[in-house]
Amino acid sequence: MKSAFLSNFVVIVALLVSGTSESSDPRAAESLVLARVELTEAIAHALPVYAQLQDGAGNEYALVLAPLSQVEASGVPYRRIETAARARDYVIARGRRTGARADAASGATVVYDDGRQVVARATLAQAQALAESGFDLRRLTDAPLLWRQSRQRSTARAIAPDPAVASMIAQVQASEVENLAGELSGEWPATVGGTPYTIHTRDTASGTPIQKATQYAYERMQASGLAVSYQDWSQGGLSNRNVVGEITGATRPDEIVVISAHLDSVSWSGAAPGADDNASGCVGVLTVADILGQQQFERTVRFVLFTGEEQGLYGSDHYAASAYAGAENIVANYNMDMIAWDQVDGPTLRLHTRRRSNPGYGGDVAIASLFVDVVSAYGLSDVLTPIITADGEQASDQASFWYYGYAAIMAIEDDYTDFNDNYHTSDDRLAVLDLDYFTNFVKASVGTAAHLASGTTPTPGQAACGSSPAAACATAGRSIVKIKSGADAAKNQVQWKWSAGSAAPTDFGNPVGPTGYALCVYEDGVKIVDAPVDADAFDWYATRSGFKYKSVPPNADGVSSLVLKSGTASASIRAVAKGPALVVPTLPLATPANVTIQLIRGDGGLCWESSFTPPYAKDDAEQFRASEP
Repeated sequence: MKSAFLSNFVVIVALLVSGTSESSDPRAAESLVLARVELTEAIAHALPVYAQLQDGAGNEYALVLAPLSQVEASGVPYRRIETAARARDYVIARGRRTGARADAASGATVVYDDGRQVVARATLAQAQALAESGFDLRRLTDAPLLWRQSRQRSTARAIAPDPAVASMIAQVQASEVENLAGELSGEWPATVGGTPYTIHTRDTASGTPIQKATQYAYERMQASGLAVSYQDWSQGGLSNRNVVGEITGATRPDEIVVISAHLDSVSWSGAAPGADDNASGCVGVLTVADILGQQQFERTVRFVLFTGEEQGLYGSDHYAASAYAGAENIVANYNMDMIAWDQVDGPTLRLHTRRRSNPGYGGDVAIASLFVDVVSAYGLSDVLTPIITADGEQASDQASFWYYGYAAIMAIEDDYTDFNDNYHTSDDRLAVLDLDYFTNFVKASVGTAAHLASGTTPTPGQAACGSSPAAACATAGRSIVKIKSGADAAKNQVQWKWSAGSAAPTDFGNPVGPTGYALCVYEDGVKIVDAPVDADAFDWYATRSGFKYKSVPPNADGVSSLVLKSGTASASIRAVAKGPALVVPTLPLATPANVTIQLIRGDGGLCWESSFTPPYAKDDAEQFRASEP
């Protein structure tokens, strides 16, 4: 049964999708205030949060729109910004061009400046002017963001090279990357509808040029063997269409991986070629689509090019809202935005996730960690240096997925210390880009997408946690579980102890060689922890009552091994996983929630299980504990 909040939210999303211009939020009739509220664990349960931000001093805060009485009743320190009626009147604008922030007031009504970004009241025309003058924008939406854990998680373990994926990566050629980027940015004509056409701009409001650009993308995906469609959207007085291509998953079609970029461009000085911003990301999407389109994967993969990004993420907000209203199971969004500029400090790039305090952080960092593993596993470490940056960057389309609770990251060149000087100008052209860096970034994107599409990709002999609990596991006897989560990922840990069970001496099996294990935790049937146990060093030996497994020291990632003992009258398991490679949920867990712990053996021969139901012995922001007699 849906909660009242969820029911109301779905109604609001349905109105957004249908293009209704007036909010049905019952609070709209009340006097609301826009406020900065200092971030605490309890804030999302007490107030409607429309953005989680970081100010120029590095302090986290939430942007809240609510009745003043509700803000005051929360007991959380706040700063009133102004009396306001509608969330969608506001944009969060971050100046990227030198001097842009100082010019913001001339283009819109700045109501708050936190030293990193400004909050402004802006019409569509004013938002366009801000974008042209060098700002990244995100417009607030009618409903507050979903403050929840990502319901699905990507693999968080180190991967082994897969020859099939290596072959896909090898198909990426610099000449084709350059040709695609040149066609999208107007350096030479593209073929659209069988006729040459030069795409001089991809501005969402440009009419024929953006229609030709979306048609070009549609035809490219179609030629790659994808099922392709347009998704029309209309928001804030602006209308256009997204382009969506799909490969249906073979075994888990309901699990959807979205590979995305924004197709539109903008410029304050003449033409808007947008070679880096964001023909480069579109080249990434189209190249991945072409190469993966020759294969079939476990999961469904969607390739989406959005319009309306520069004016405030209109196209992606419509897409994510529609997906949420349709209860689509998007397990990961890998979003590329500006992946071709590299001038200083080596071939660095950034993978932006939500902030660590956000309950969805774990899902994001799992995707980012997979990208890092791909770079390492496929020999790209000398040409790419990825940096995972947990800053909750709002100004690209992954933020729309975050808003609706989906795991997502933005992959971008080093936008902290090596930002493209030609951003939002007519000089953002192919000639200023680094083709080698660009090509290698696309290669890493192909590998990341392929592994995401395959679902959990364990090392050989290593067990894998399924998206739901495995069937026919042996039921544990007396069992205790402890999960610890914190800002320091190195201290994350999962412990499970099972003792005094009634298992027979052979229940732990007769090992014939190294066999990996996975410690899996599920909340209401949805995987929240996928923890590998060291599969490289095993020391089994026979006893009169069966077999005993001797643990080994933690590996380089700090992942500890388990101990199994088998006896004539009882069985004992102690499995501990910990360290920075382990992704655990932000605590406390949802309430009520049934928790299932499983230990799965890599050869698929055996698994063991214990279940826990509320109330728990302890469940707070630091750790979860439960025991079962």
